[in-house]
Amino acid sequence: MAIAKAERLMNLALCLLGTRRPLSKRELRGSIEAYLEAGSDDSFNRMFERDKDD
Repeated sequence: MAIAKAERLMNLALCLLGTRRPLSKRELRGSIEAYLEAGSDDSFNRMFERDKDD
């Protein structure tokens, strides 16, 4: 089931705010369900770049 963009962005914000250290893209991908469901690395990278712009 696809996760809505607003929920994905909220999860990203909460993940980043809930840590005391910088997280790598790999760590973020492993922590956020929508990123895990992205499938390929290219899909994840496109999604992540769009999310950073928003």
